Amino acid sequence: VGVIDLRPKLSSDRIYLIDDNSCVGKAIFPSIKQGEDDSDPLYDDSTFDQQAATAYCIGSECSTVYLMISYDFANEKTVLHRAFGGTKLMSFVDGTRKSWETRRSRTKLIVLLVPSSISSENQLQSFLSSIGTATDETETKTDMHDLTNIIKDNTMLKGAKVLLERLRSCFEYGGEEFHDVEIFKDAEFVCVGSNLEKSDDNRVDDMILKHHP
Repeated sequence: VGVIDLRPKLSSDRIYLIDDNSCVGKAIFPSIKQGEDDSDPLYDDSTFDQQAATAYCIGSECSTVYLMISYDFANEKTVLHRAFGGTKLMSFVDGTRKSWETRRSRTKLIVLLVPSSISSENQLQSFLSSIGTATDETETKTDMHDLTNIIKDNTMLKGAKVLLERLRSCFEYGGEEFHDVEIFKDAEFVCVGSNLEKSDDNRVDDMILKHHP
């Protein structure tokens, strides 16, 4: 099980080794320090290469991948890391092509939406209340809500749907052999009810391992 963090404030990407529904191992990939802008020396070629290689590895080796994305529920759009978001997504798709070529394996994709701001968090909480899945006092900030069954008919999630379609199109650009694969056919969409800060790596672990079967 792999996790690729695409939020503006990245945490570490990671791979979990799951055996008999238990985590028996974990690999943590180096994250980056936040620079002031894209010209900052922290965003040099070696850093791009490292981030791309990590995403490719997760895409090629993991049967299930969580894409952790900051999402503006108020304005219906994704908020990716401005320097590495596109690079990591394209490298992930390259990895899924490799997985298909070598094992004929379709990657199980789970798009994990995290509120991008307090206003986005409030919009999400209002939405969850409207569909009868509001949080209660026993729920923690790492509990996930499944949005898969409602995403087709909900305009608030259109940014997430556009992202998925672009990933599918990118996969097909690899050549004719990838055109009829129906990659990410059974993609799932989930969300957490509150923003997760960059330092919350342990909370990310808890969140993923609690959700994964």
